[in-house]
Amino acid sequence: MLKLQLAVLEGLAQKERYQMQVFEIAQGLEEKEAIPVVRQQIALIQEIQTEEFWKDVTLPMLENVRKKLRGLVQFLDSTGERKQVYTNFEDELQPEREFPDRIKSDDSRKNYRLKVERFVRQHEDHPTIHRLKHNEPITSADLVELESILFSAEGPGSRETFNETYGTDQPLGKLIREIVGLDPNTAKVAFADFLGRGTLSADQITFINQIIDHFVHIGTMNPKALFEPPFTDFRDQGILGVLPHAATEILDRIKSINENALVA
Repeated sequence: MLKLQLAVLEGLAQKERYQMQVFEIAQGLEEKEAIPVVRQQIALIQEIQTEEFWKDVTLPMLENVRKKLRGLVQFLDSTGERKQVYTNFEDELQPEREFPDRIKSDDSRKNYRLKVERFVRQHEDHPTIHRLKHNEPITSADLVELESILFSAEGPGSRETFNETYGTDQPLGKLIREIVGLDPNTAKVAFADFLGRGTLSADQITFINQIIDHFVHIGTMNPKALFEPPFTDFRDQGILGVLPHAATEILDRIKSINENALVA
């Protein structure tokens, strides 16, 4: 980052090479979005991967990136050299075949996703987005109002582009909730009655706080997650091992929070 800042300051040709390195770091970090501290900076990580960010990039912008991401690079996959493996197989050539329906990566769709996420975060004060972030029920009228700005001329793209990227079965409310997450105080209030029970052990309190943290960063929760890591780090049975007597209540609470991201 220092070399990039110097290259920008002095107008050096190496600037593009350093930009690409930062771009690749951001790509690697985006793959680690499940890590809460990475998720907190996901908007910046995704912004770095857009052309708009680099058009008029300034030294303060780069310094902001350096400070916010320097503690996250430890989560990147190692790129060190691997041991060489030698094989002695005889290749068997087959006739050439075409696969016209094979799916190829589409950078334009990825850029569109970034634009949608950035647009949503910039409009968190919109009534519908505010309701979704604060676990308030929404109506079909709320979604119509939201669609009016999402698919407007000032929005990230047309409804056709949205459907091509996300599909027609993706509930808009659920998508928005997953982008903005659940408000931290709202998430705590949703599980306050469980945490207020004086009989909980330290592991049980930590378990519930992890559920809260999940909603804050992911917005919705698949109940199956409670039977997978990191929730099985406490007991192999997940929630049934940690909170057997409150498991049904907690699963119902999770279902209720998820349903508030859908049309009532």
